[in-house]
Amino acid sequence: MKKKVLGRGLKALIPEESQENLKDSIKDIEIEKIFPNPHQPRTVFNEEELSELAESIKEFGIIQPIIVRSRGKSGFELIAGERRLKAAKIAGFTRVPCIVRDAKDSDSILMALVENIHRVNLNPIEEAKAYEALMEDSSITHEDVAAKIKKSRSYVTNIIRLLKLPLEVQDLVVSGKITIGQVRPLIGLSKSQALVITESILKKGLSSREVENAVKRLHSPGKEKKSKPSAGAEIQEIKEELQKIFGTKVHLNYNKGHGNIVINYYSDEDLNRILDILLKIK
Repeated sequence: MKKKVLGRGLKALIPEESQENLKDSIKDIEIEKIFPNPHQPRTVFNEEELSELAESIKEFGIIQPIIVRSRGKSGFELIAGERRLKAAKIAGFTRVPCIVRDAKDSDSILMALVENIHRVNLNPIEEAKAYEALMEDSSITHEDVAAKIKKSRSYVTNIIRLLKLPLEVQDLVVSGKITIGQVRPLIGLSKSQALVITESILKKGLSSREVENAVKRLHSPGKEKKSKPSAGAEIQEIKEELQKIFGTKVHLNYNKGHGNIVINYYSDEDLNRILDILLKIK
């Protein structure tokens, strides 16, 4: 029975009416007629992963269609599936299966964003820029974005705040050389301050907690000044110096500007030696 069902192929799983609708909605479109989405959130692609996907596409084809929207005579604009499209080009394909959607700019941004988030393909900076573009295009709030992508408002807000970092720091996050945990405490610092601490992160491998402490020191520089030695420490230094001079045990009692010095001796010869030293000092 199982063999018979499998032998019937797609018809055994999808009614004929649904198959016709599916067939009508997917079109083979020439790759040359598909141009990039200007709102594509993802900007960094792993070449090794693309090559692996291209090999898979050569063997099995493109299983999941690419989503595009019509731009009239000029062709089609990519909405989602740029990684599959790039891999298809590498694999030598000239046409790819596409679903043509009637989508506004905001819908296009959202679909591209959601696809990448679901695939965990975006780095934090790409994600932040996508949220910002979505808000600017649709005039919506952080809460609205959070509702659309099924994330918390605080998550969206914290990601967007990363765009306040200097571009040099953002680039390091994109390249994976530093993490958002390490750079998050730098938000709000001047560019020069942020770059100085970033240099320390790269050289010393500072943890996020160590970065937080470095930022606190910037905000409270007075706390980092060396405190003056205590009176007890100074008295101890004087006592040790006197013991070196006299070659014997010395007691130094100090009490706010007055006290006494006791020099121990253990024989008449020892006393005469100490007296000679005192006379020479005089």
